[in-house]
Amino acid sequence: MAAIKFDDKGHKYQVALATTSQTTATGRQKVETEHTTSLQKLAESENNQLARMEEFYAQAGEKYRAAGEKVGNEAIALGEQKASAWESQIKNEDDSILDGPLTDNRLRAKAEAAREVAKQYKKGLIQEAKKQADAVGQGKAKDIAAIHNVANQSRQQLQTLQQQSLDNLNAVEQQVLSQLEQAQTQLTQTANQTRQTTLQTLNQQEVAQMQLLDAYGQRQVLAIDRDAQKAIASIQAGINQATTNLQTVLQDTQNQLQGMPAPPPEELSAALADILAQFDNAVAQVQNQTEQGIAASEQGIIGGGQQVVTGVRAIAQTGLQESAAVAEQAKTTLTNLHQGAINTFNQIQQTFTTTITKTSETAFTGFAQTTQGVDTAFNQVNQNLDSNFQKATNDLETGLRGALQGSKQPNLESDIEKYAQEAAEQEQPRWKTVLKVLLVIAVIVVAIVVAPAVIGAVGAVAGALGASAAAAGTIGAVVGGAIVGAVAGAVIQVGNNAIDGKNLLDGVGKAALVGAIGGALGGAGGALGNALGQAGKLGAGLTQSVLKFGIDVAFDIAGGIAGDLAVGNPITVEGILIGAGIGAAVQISTANLGRLGKFGRNVEGMQTRTFQAGEQFGTSLGGKVKGAFGGVDAPKVGSTDAGVGGVKTPETGVRYPQTEVTDPQSQVKSPPAETSTGRGTQLDEPETDTGSVRQDTTTETTQPPSTKSPGEEQNLATTAKNQEQIRIIRQDNDFASPVNDKGNTKSRIADDGSLVPTNPDGSATYIEHIYGGYPAKGDSPYTSFMVESGGVAKAYGAFEVELDLPRLQADIASGKLKNVEVLAPEKISGMIKEEIAQIATSFNKNIDVDTAIAKGPQGIPDYVASLGLSKKQSSKLVRKLQAYYNTTRDSEYLIKGTIPATYLQGPYSTKVGEPSGTAGGGNKGGSTGE
Repeated sequence: MAAIKFDDKGHKYQVALATTSQTTATGRQKVETEHTTSLQKLAESENNQLARMEEFYAQAGEKYRAAGEKVGNEAIALGEQKASAWESQIKNEDDSILDGPLTDNRLRAKAEAAREVAKQYKKGLIQEAKKQADAVGQGKAKDIAAIHNVANQSRQQLQTLQQQSLDNLNAVEQQVLSQLEQAQTQLTQTANQTRQTTLQTLNQQEVAQMQLLDAYGQRQVLAIDRDAQKAIASIQAGINQATTNLQTVLQDTQNQLQGMPAPPPEELSAALADILAQFDNAVAQVQNQTEQGIAASEQGIIGGGQQVVTGVRAIAQTGLQESAAVAEQAKTTLTNLHQGAINTFNQIQQTFTTTITKTSETAFTGFAQTTQGVDTAFNQVNQNLDSNFQKATNDLETGLRGALQGSKQPNLESDIEKYAQEAAEQEQPRWKTVLKVLLVIAVIVVAIVVAPAVIGAVGAVAGALGASAAAAGTIGAVVGGAIVGAVAGAVIQVGNNAIDGKNLLDGVGKAALVGAIGGALGGAGGALGNALGQAGKLGAGLTQSVLKFGIDVAFDIAGGIAGDLAVGNPITVEGILIGAGIGAAVQISTANLGRLGKFGRNVEGMQTRTFQAGEQFGTSLGGKVKGAFGGVDAPKVGSTDAGVGGVKTPETGVRYPQTEVTDPQSQVKSPPAETSTGRGTQLDEPETDTGSVRQDTTTETTQPPSTKSPGEEQNLATTAKNQEQIRIIRQDNDFASPVNDKGNTKSRIADDGSLVPTNPDGSATYIEHIYGGYPAKGDSPYTSFMVESGGVAKAYGAFEVELDLPRLQADIASGKLKNVEVLAPEKISGMIKEEIAQIATSFNKNIDVDTAIAKGPQGIPDYVASLGLSKKQSSKLVRKLQAYYNTTRDSEYLIKGTIPATYLQGPYSTKVGEPSGTAGGGNKGGSTGE
């Protein structure tokens, strides 16, 4: 028999394997899905808790602030109660003519103090509550971290549970696969064993039947042998009997023959015939018996053969029956084995499915418990937060309320009494108030007149020590303002102390500091307003004036407040007004008051004189300070001696004929109007010496004395002789910027290409523009141009524009161009000479202008000192001579108003080798620029 194959069982095994893998995969997918869902729930719970946390903290902050507001309102109510009690005592009558309603005023002061103290308490309570509300958030980060920690731990738990579940599923799957494999192996072994047993049984049956048949055959052989022996014996017995009979016959014959004579032949023949007959009969009998024996033997053998066949058939039938029984038994065994295999696989599958389900459900339960645990933890946190915040709010409210009344000192009640009494004591009789107001007014008036001297002196000292004109002006305004403010504050405090009968020096230091801050900010505010106005940031006309006034007032008020804050004084209306008044005095001292009419011009005249006196003093003091410290004078602005490395710049220029102005009282001899064609001064920005050296070429022209009226001066740029050599140009680093590199305002090119002065509607005069002082210069409607002929001595920037002066003058003369005016060098120098002549007349001095400017600007003060004038007179004359020197030296043109773009060319680069931008393609020569 071949090996048995249970195909159905193999199919069941493969099905079981596939089902196991599918069931496991489904279980894994469910676990993964539930894990993802749990993570999403956890993230949602975490986000919700964070949002709830924010709500708790926000609500706590609001509750804290509400507690402050609530207790603050209680403070206001208590203050109002006190104030109403004092106001109920007011009689609305004077104590006396000199004292005025002093008692009523003190009651009102107490009531106001009560309200103010209550207000401050409310403010403090609200601030404290706000502070606590702000501080409550300090713990939020820790709570948020705790939430994240709980969520992260839960995520880890979910991850661990997921991994454990997946591991369990994998383990169960492997176990089931192992069980299936074991069942498959066992069933296969059992089937093969059954096959072997059956084969062995059949073989045994076969051997047994063969042995049985063999034994049966042996028995039949023995039986046949026995029957044959019997037949043989029977035959032999018959033969023996026949033989015996024959022998008997023979013996009888012998016996008969013995003793007998020989018979006759006939008798012998008869006797022999009888004997033979007997013998034949005996033989026949033997033969008959033998044949009967043989027949009997044959019949016995045939009967035995039938018995053998029957026996063999019986044995074969028995073998077949036994084989059938073995086969049936094997079939039954295999059928039972098959059913057992099915049952085994089904049982394994059922157990596996149950285990997978339980493992998945365990994971689901664990996931749910984890997420529920997080929600439970968060709910507990929320309950704790709500309870704690509510308790903290109640505690805060109780603590804040303890500041109103009770044994804890100080509190609102005690402070109301204290500050109410102090406020009542501050109320002065009417006569003291009047005196103090008059004192403040007097000090401010004096400050308006004196401040220019201080500002001028400080600015002059700064200039003498090397500061630029712009920096000196700013230093003068701020530092000088601080000095004036400090003195004014100190004087007012001393006067108030005298009126109140206090120590004269009581609080003077603080008052001086308050005044200094107010004066400094006042000066700074004025400078800022002028700078913004000049830059075009404040508009023009009335708008500019209003905005400047707003800036001035803002800085004045800020000065008063800042001063009180600096010394720890309470902010009061009186303190703000005094500080603002001091700041305003400083601003007024630097303002252009000429536009206020005759009174303004008179005040401005006084300010100018004090400014000049201060400036002269400051210049002298600065020189002495530098001399005392071994200082060396810096090159003067505009000085031709300020060359590179101490090399004096060679002089070039166009000289005009000397003219002489004579009046009945004095003679002023005008010097040669030396105009350096290689240089021009643009006084709306500080000069800087770039170290450039003019070409050593000189163009000199001699013109007849001008006989034209003002405005009809012959223009150097339009003469036929100089048409190809002279250009009217302006240089700058950035024409679009309203300020230069040092922050001072200047003319600029607007978006439409026009050249706009610092302030097109400004009121600064041409002489103020030439002086170059601020703030007047910042209010200038003029733009400076210089004459170029063969080169420039000093570059004012990397770019330049050229003015078409002839066409500009022609269009002005024809009326085509309005609101623009040209001041030529001759006109400017002529007007300055006229002013110098007026000064000479008023001083009754003969002034030689040539001698005065012969040594340059540095020699002017020495010349003026030789005239024996007063300091005030000397300062005024020095300024005029310096302006005259600068104008004649620089051949400066002043253009008043906005110049349209059509009259300008450029900007072009001023670098060597690059086109200068002239219409004829001319070259500037060897000028260099920065």
